[in-house]
Amino acid sequence: MDNLLTVSDVAALLRVTRSTIYRYKKLGIPHFKIGKSLRFTKEQVMDWVKSHQVKRVAPSSKGWTLKDEREEFYSWAENLAKKKGFENLTEEEVVELIHQNR
Repeated sequence: MDNLLTVSDVAALLRVTRSTIYRYKKLGIPHFKIGKSLRFTKEQVMDWVKSHQVKRVAPSSKGWTLKDEREEFYSWAENLAKKKGFENLTEEEVVELIHQNR
């Protein structure tokens, strides 16, 4: 149990704020509770971060256009929406949710 991380530990590890960690909790970062406190394991946090990294590809290296990147983003967003039970949202509603949760 010595290797458990607190919200503050994870925030420092990822170089983000504590509120970002709570937002990540809503997005599914692996955690568990001890009483009312959230705890994390470094291995699970790092695996989750790696699986949620946005892969940026320079247009010149793959010949991608902005349209290609946009299509990949919407594909990713659509898959996430399905996982979270929001598969019936319109594109505009998805964009609005993204802007609300920045």
